[in-house]
Amino acid sequence: MVYKTLIPNIITIGNMVCGLAAIAFGVSGGALLGAYLIFLGMILDFFDGKVARLTNTVSPFGAYLDSVTDIITFGIAPVVLVFMITPLKYRFVISSFLLIYAVCGAFRLIRFTRDVHAKKGEMFTGMPIPAAAGVLMSSLVLYQHSHLSYSYVWMSVFLLGNSALMISRLPYFHFAKLMDRVPFGSKVGAGIGMALFIGFGYYYAIFFLLFSLYAVFGIQWPVRQFFFGKLLPNR
Repeated sequence: MVYKTLIPNIITIGNMVCGLAAIAFGVSGGALLGAYLIFLGMILDFFDGKVARLTNTVSPFGAYLDSVTDIITFGIAPVVLVFMITPLKYRFVISSFLLIYAVCGAFRLIRFTRDVHAKKGEMFTGMPIPAAAGVLMSSLVLYQHSHLSYSYVWMSVFLLGNSALMISRLPYFHFAKLMDRVPFGSKVGAGIGMALFIGFGYYYAIFFLLFSLYAVFGIQWPVRQFFFGKLLPNR
């Protein structure tokens, strides 16, 4: 029984290791690898809660460990990586937006830990910090792979936009629940589009596309209006 309670916490610690390793790679010039480690952390973050519920080992300790891990992997690590890829002449400007992102991410996690409604599994209040980190890291991957010139204006927009969405009161679907509501035809079209991106060698653009779409269409009310033409009841 003791070992069963350790399993979800071990997965969470694996997520934390991904975040710490991402920071280490970021400061040593490996920002791209750091971004991929954050994506791996997102996968672990998705499974630790599922495993805890399946094994009936949900605990306050696990919830607090998850929050601390999230602020490291999805709050601090993205800030370090973005700062490290920013040219020296823009770092002072970007630092202020990175600070706003980190503070908003911490606020978002504190509210989630406190908010009983968010734990019911029906929706999030505000965009989850892993999704916000996903938008930032996918833009970093896009820059690195496509060799685009760095734009501190666009990065500032991404940082401010994600910060605002995290602390907003907008209701966001869980990603899995959003996929359940998307029509089958749309899923097929998305799958074909992803296959084409991969086939033409633009696999790195998929990350940015997916996270950007979730940032917009993960909000419950536009999904309800556009896909169903009516408001669905809050549960």
